[in-house]
Amino acid sequence: MDRSSVQRGALKRNFLKEIIMRLDFQGVLQAEMEKVLLKAKPFLKEHNFNRYSEDVQNEIITNNNDQNVGGQVGIKDVKAQVVYTFTSESAGYSLKLSNTSIILVVSSQGYAPFDDYSNIFCNIATMYRDKIDFFTPKRFGLRKINILLLNMGVDINQYFSSSFFNREEPIEHFETQRSRRQDNLSDGIKHINISFKTDKGNASGVPVTQAVLDSDIYLETQKEIEQTIFDIVQLNQINDILFKIYINSVTEEFLDLLTNEDETIPEGVIGVENNG
Repeated sequence: MDRSSVQRGALKRNFLKEIIMRLDFQGVLQAEMEKVLLKAKPFLKEHNFNRYSEDVQNEIITNNNDQNVGGQVGIKDVKAQVVYTFTSESAGYSLKLSNTSIILVVSSQGYAPFDDYSNIFCNIATMYRDKIDFFTPKRFGLRKINILLLNMGVDINQYFSSSFFNREEPIEHFETQRSRRQDNLSDGIKHINISFKTDKGNASGVPVTQAVLDSDIYLETQKEIEQTIFDIVQLNQINDILFKIYINSVTEEFLDLLTNEDETIPEGVIGVENNG
């Protein structure tokens, strides 16, 4: 299969376990949050969010000051922040709103269409922009965490590209128990973190190797963030970059399994789910 021609719609299965969209910003006072909540609550109710809670979190801020007496290097201030959490149990969405961030977490066993959750996220971001005079985006990121469990004896290189997960044992008679690789990439505007991890352990008493592909793409300039989160075309381009990483990380054999829902999932491979 030519992986360069694979479209998202061709995938019938996945091993994606969590998606995180996050926008960090400044310029929003705690007292101004009521303006956002008045619009957010009915919107989220219409989109099947059925639970709501408020939590006060303490943020510790260290202020370095050369004039501190007695050689003190900093004074810690504790700042209270209210976090408003909305949950859609049916969709597996959790949305946290505060005066410094919007965080949407998708934890669903089935396939979560990007358009569905990105639409919710961008509508909430628009409410902040429209209601808060000094709303200033500082960082926007999209992160996807994929996890696969393989029973002992199943070759990880059968499912993942060796250029992503190098599993050659570095010394004879020893087995790798845990491996980590972190790649940081940038085109000058968009930045990507890709983490490849393997761990040996047990699942329900059965020895397994856990393989994790954790990819995160983010922007750090106000202009680029606003052009992305308020433009569906550019937002989809961000998602497409993570899709290319996902496709390139797996072998052709695994890609065939992910695109053919009629193919039997091999014994000893745990975590592959039908998109449904």
